[in-house]
Amino acid sequence: MKKINDESKSREFTSILDTHFQGKVNLSRLKLITMFVFALCKVQTVGFEKSANTFDSKSLTCSSLRRIQRFIAQYALNLYLIAKLIFGLLPQKKNLLI
Repeated sequence: MKKINDESKSREFTSILDTHFQGKVNLSRLKLITMFVFALCKVQTVGFEKSANTFDSKSLTCSSLRRIQRFIAQYALNLYLIAKLIFGLLPQKKNLLI
């Protein structure tokens, strides 16, 4: 069994998001979403500071924290795209309403 590192997991998840969002979200935001989701899984809390501390990035923690804050404050994430992504990842596809 091949061991997969975090970097390849990150690229794969970013690719999955890009496929589901159909190019409507730019790459830098997709990477941020990927790092944020991975960080939330690691720290199991929604605290921005703890999440920024676990980002798989060469940036300083304060830079990652500021990036999260700007994203949350300024970017209007299309909720229909998020719903489509979640429903697309569900194993059972019948009798679902969007």
